[in-house]
Amino acid sequence: MKQQLQIVIAILTGIAGYRIFSPSPDQKEFFGSVGYYLLTAMPIVMSTFAGYSISKLLMGMSSLTRHEKQTLRCTGIIKDFDYSSMRVNGKPRFDIRIAYHGNTKVFKNQEPRSHLKLTEGDKVVIFANPKDINDAFLDLDASIELKEHSLGSKP
Repeated sequence: MKQQLQIVIAILTGIAGYRIFSPSPDQKEFFGSVGYYLLTAMPIVMSTFAGYSISKLLMGMSSLTRHEKQTLRCTGIIKDFDYSSMRVNGKPRFDIRIAYHGNTKVFKNQEPRSHLKLTEGDKVVIFANPKDINDAFLDLDASIELKEHSLGSKP
């Protein structure tokens, strides 16, 4: 469904780009036939590409954390942390090995706050694809909230 919507948006922006930026017929003499057709095609191609790219970006932002197929919410246990080979703005990222739903997976390139807020042995929230348990992601915000809630309930 998302792919079809992106294509429709791309086509509509292509048409709009042509209507807005297409050269006038009197420019045909000035640019010649080849130049005129290039000037005609360029707005269509550029606006279609821009429409598709922007729609893909906006639709991707709506599903940055949870994907449509990852509907199984389960609790996992952090086994260990390791530094990731990736750094963002000079801050290290972490690879976290988590056991969940009878499976163990390394969740790569997690935010620096994951190491500051969570420790080995903590329970975390995982969303997985019921058909492929390895297709999963760590919900860091829910995991931090789970830890804070469990700490607050102890005497």
